[in-house]
Amino acid sequence: EQSVQEICRDIKSLDVAKRNLTTTITALKRLVMLLTALSQLDEVANRAQYLQCANLVQAIERLVGQFKDLSVQCEHLKLVLDQKDQLFAELKQLLLGDFDK
Repeated sequence: EQSVQEICRDIKSLDVAKRNLTTTITALKRLVMLLTALSQLDEVANRAQYLQCANLVQAIERLVGQFKDLSVQCEHLKLVLDQKDQLFAELKQLLLGDFDK
């Protein structure tokens, strides 16, 4: 019976490790998606393709929501979110400039 309990304990430990790995991989995939979307937004904003900008802004906002809590703990993530804020401010200026023309 003790062997069974040890095996069950090991299985539980491996299950927790698997869950943590899955969560980490999902977060990394979302981070890659966020970085890609930011890069694409920068490109389409410079070409004044505002319909594509709107879609990317929406996607970026959804992805950023996944990382808001982590930005306090992770300096690199805070830099990415600062980059997002700067890019959004630049996009706003481009929109206002084109609107005034």
